[in-house]
Amino acid sequence: MAKQGNENYPLVLQFRAEIKSGKIVKRFQDEFYALDLLRILYEDTVKNSDKVEILIALEEYGHLGLTSESVDQVVVSMLGVYQQTGDKGGNSSLACQILTTASSLVIQLDMLKTELCDNVVKELVAIVTTRVNQPGSENLRACACQSLIHMEEFAPGMLCQYFDEVVRCCRQERSHVFQDYSLLAATLMENIAMNNYGSKTPVKNPALSNLKWSMSMESHDFKQTVAYLVEQMPMFTRSGSLRMTLSLANLVLHSPDISPMAFKPLMLHQMATMSCVIFQAVLCIQRKFGSAILTAKEECDLVHRLCVMTSQPCLNELHRLLAFHWVRQYKYPETGIHESIIRLHRLLFYPSVFNSVDIQLANLYMTALCGDTSNDTEGSETSILLGSLGCLHKLVWHTGSGQAAKALFRALYFIYTRHNNISFSRDIQRFVRGLISEFAHFIPHSMDFVDSIHSLNVNSEIFVETLSLLHQQVVMATEEQIYASYPFYLLIMKKVASQLEIDQSSTIKFLQYLAENAADINDSGWRLGQNILDICRNIVICHGTQAYYQGLCGLLFTMLSNYNHTDVQDKAKLYYSLVTRAAHSKVRTVLQSSLSDAESMSQALSAILPETSEKKSLATIIHLDTSVFTWDRLSVDAKYIFANKHSQTRDSNESECSLSQYVDRLKQVDACVRLTCRLQMVASSPYQLVHAVSVSIENSTNFKVIPKVHVACLPKDGVKDIAVQLTPNLPLPQTFQCSVDFFDDSKQTFTCSLPPVGLEFSHMMMPLPWQPTNSDNMDTFFSLLWDWVLQKEGKERKGIQSVKLFDVSAEDFQHINNSHLKRFAIGSNQEKSCNRYAIFLPPSHHVLLKCQGQRDDGRSSHTVVVTMVMDITVLLPHVDKFLQAVFNTVNNGSGL
Repeated sequence: MAKQGNENYPLVLQFRAEIKSGKIVKRFQDEFYALDLLRILYEDTVKNSDKVEILIALEEYGHLGLTSESVDQVVVSMLGVYQQTGDKGGNSSLACQILTTASSLVIQLDMLKTELCDNVVKELVAIVTTRVNQPGSENLRACACQSLIHMEEFAPGMLCQYFDEVVRCCRQERSHVFQDYSLLAATLMENIAMNNYGSKTPVKNPALSNLKWSMSMESHDFKQTVAYLVEQMPMFTRSGSLRMTLSLANLVLHSPDISPMAFKPLMLHQMATMSCVIFQAVLCIQRKFGSAILTAKEECDLVHRLCVMTSQPCLNELHRLLAFHWVRQYKYPETGIHESIIRLHRLLFYPSVFNSVDIQLANLYMTALCGDTSNDTEGSETSILLGSLGCLHKLVWHTGSGQAAKALFRALYFIYTRHNNISFSRDIQRFVRGLISEFAHFIPHSMDFVDSIHSLNVNSEIFVETLSLLHQQVVMATEEQIYASYPFYLLIMKKVASQLEIDQSSTIKFLQYLAENAADINDSGWRLGQNILDICRNIVICHGTQAYYQGLCGLLFTMLSNYNHTDVQDKAKLYYSLVTRAAHSKVRTVLQSSLSDAESMSQALSAILPETSEKKSLATIIHLDTSVFTWDRLSVDAKYIFANKHSQTRDSNESECSLSQYVDRLKQVDACVRLTCRLQMVASSPYQLVHAVSVSIENSTNFKVIPKVHVACLPKDGVKDIAVQLTPNLPLPQTFQCSVDFFDDSKQTFTCSLPPVGLEFSHMMMPLPWQPTNSDNMDTFFSLLWDWVLQKEGKERKGIQSVKLFDVSAEDFQHINNSHLKRFAIGSNQEKSCNRYAIFLPPSHHVLLKCQGQRDDGRSSHTVVVTMVMDITVLLPHVDKFLQAVFNTVNNGSGL
């Protein structure tokens, strides 16, 4: 209940809730809502922080609903609140926000030529000019200066009549607000100069383009003020220094009577700075005035300093990249500076192994810019360019990093655009072929790189030769490489099939091998078949049906007779009919890519094959907002899948299972989770019978691809229990989004969502597939397995150990052991002070537990110390959650 005298508190709470929910935008579209919020500003019982929050919302959303009439009332009311509260004590932040909101609303609603704007300006100017050096008003005066700068930028010339007062206050100010006064004075001088001497840049507010200036300024006054401000710039902050530099540079650029030499002392002083922002201000001045300020030697020193900053380790990465950008975009006059960079600073750009990928890429760009291979008869320049790629190439080769690979291909492309000689082209081909031989997942980057080179139209032979080398690499791939990386290899085959210069015999043999072994390739099915047929289509279109007639017919016949997917078989049968029964010109008409598949088939088939029908529109898939099915999880069962029977059973005489034997056997076993769900139509379903029901379960990176489940038909009162096999890549809990497609008796296809299905961490926990039968051997085996899990060898071994304490009695722990942990126990754990458990998680992870009870001296409490080790760190929070739930069953008396 709100406190007495704070009746607006519920309105403040409602205001915050609407901001959080996003409804505040719609509320502000009503102009009366802003007026209601203004009432809160007059209440003394409302905290200043709440008022500031409301003012910020008015500044951000007020323009949505306020009109020219209502904004006048809002701004006048805010000025009245400012006069009432003042800026004393804790009201300073409130007063600053009132002025900021008032000036912003005037600008946003285009009220700059009204009496309302004049009142706001007078209030702001009064704060700036009448409170110079007044203690306690620094924040308010700084806010007023920034508001005036904002208004002057939108309406140049609005404040020119106050120029003398602003300059006078600027010279008198002795606090940190001096920077704000200086920026205001510089902005006024810049706009006056651009008006007096003309500007090619249009004003930001076209409605004020014909504004008459109330007074004329002498350039002599500007000279003194500019000199004064330049002299004081070392006291400014970095952002203030940059803003001041840009304003004064524009002023001098549009004032012929003011010499840019006024900046020279400042530039010579700040050339030695390590601040990238301040150094950028120096570069901006040099870019605007060229050789009018610095001599050739001084400009050489400036460029040298800039080049040194690109390799300065004390600067962060973004600042170094900014320095690289300036070096690349620097406009070199006819003073030999560009040649001096090549001659003196080229080695600064040579990549280092300790630099990040982005810095190495920038280094490679500059190395390529400084190199010249047009007359490189001895090959020294080409050797330098290739050597500069060494660090990035090694990073890609040893890590397989996608970011590094993309940077390497970008560097190769940039170097090729500037140094496209034959020798370097051969080296590029060697780079690309070597990468995809080791990392097939870089093939998409390689294809983008090859297409980019081809788009340059520099040398088409290089494009064909590079594709031919990649094609040879794919054809020479081993069986294991093909099974693991066939989707990437097919990308190359698709591109190669469209090239007349490359022989397609080996391509057809490669596709024939894939088609014959499709059943043994994981996740092949429809996608693999469609890709093979797409490549066949490209071969037929580009090479005709006669050149590779025998190979194509054999491949298509294999697809239509033996492939394990009906849709692929039907499409292969169509292609086979076209190749064997129609002329090449007509086949190309059907298969050409200029028409959509539906249009090309309907227009051309009737002229080629008999008994074809007219064109029919494809069925539309209707998305149902409400699901007509229930989808309930019935059971979850984790199980092992053994490669052979010997792996599943041991000889009866074999009483021990050594660690090495256990590790070898793990290679012959797979683990999966069998999820059983029930699919049934709801009672309110309008369909009596549905056909071709296809249930799709969302794929996840933590699990292998889950195939769709198909049901031929399902009546309204029917029930179908569906078993889905989930094979984890990483044993983490997952919630799967599900959907179903079906069609009714009218042949109309529908789709709708199903309730999500959850798989918990405990569902994937299994006992070890093998363990010794002898109790003594169990102790040794568990100790060896503990050390093996904790100190696994190899790149992917990241064992971790943790300890957790639980305050439970010995009897309660015995109950926990019998109810939840017994199936994971190693040995009987009878009459032992330490209970040991081993948990197996698919695909091949382990969690080992040691539970030891400890009784506190002199107390009746009993503590169970659980020491745990596991393969990977990501399992720790889930194991902790499982143990917490298990031990909590004693306290709440419920099951897990």
